[in-house]
Amino acid sequence: MPPDDRAGDGAPLTAKAYFAMFFLLWVPLVNLVAAFFWAYERGGSRNRRSLARAWLLWCGIGTLLLVAAYFITSALLAAALGPDFTNLLDVVYNTLFRS
Repeated sequence: MPPDDRAGDGAPLTAKAYFAMFFLLWVPLVNLVAAFFWAYERGGSRNRRSLARAWLLWCGIGTLLLVAAYFITSALLAAALGPDFTNLLDVVYNTLFRS
């Protein structure tokens, strides 16, 4: 929690608090820990809790879209290349792991 958040449950956060929150949300791995902490802490700022929950929701939606794009792209490549797709995978595997 940024140190300058002395606001009560209903009081708005300062610009400095938002700046610190967004900075922490941009740092990989730290962002997930901080967002889960802020989203589920008791007695903290309602604004911080709502922002963290919204950010976690967007992360979940983005992850689902990335997984869907991966499978759709893989299916399209497999359909377009046919048997050459498995040959391509074999070449990549042999190049990377059997050298």
